[in-house]
Amino acid sequence: MSEMLNVKLASNVVPLRARAHVENQPAIPARATRYPDLRYMGSKSRLLPWIFETLNAVDFDSVLDPFSGTGCVGYLFKSMDRRVVASDFMNFSSLVARATIANNKVHLDGKAIRQLIDGTPPAHNFIEKNFSGVFYKQEDLKFLDRVSGNIRRRCHVV
Repeated sequence: MSEMLNVKLASNVVPLRARAHVENQPAIPARATRYPDLRYMGSKSRLLPWIFETLNAVDFDSVLDPFSGTGCVGYLFKSMDRRVVASDFMNFSSLVARATIANNKVHLDGKAIRQLIDGTPPAHNFIEKNFSGVFYKQEDLKFLDRVSGNIRRRCHVV
């Protein structure tokens, strides 16, 4: 076992870039701090400062996030100006990654956001009917049905 600890790596395996002056540097890039903290089992949001501190000095251009979940790790790397390839088996996670990591063009303004969260009663209650008592409170389920309906209306999806 001690032989394994004495293995020397070639100096060119992971070239390091010089660290920036760290005294007044935030724990993570400001852009990454604005990423929504989603309630999701396994979210790595609490690890972002450690991930940033550990990898900020490493010189790399691309990163693979094969289990993107909430997308916060991939978004951190995007905030660090790295190319991010994010993927997840769950459709929800893939959609979040496409909307926040891959998307660089579409931004919702205040008017669009107000339209999405408008309190007009929903046209359907699919989420409330099918997920009642599963994870979210009744009030949250109704909100999700409203937003879902408003997205359909805004995007003219039937």
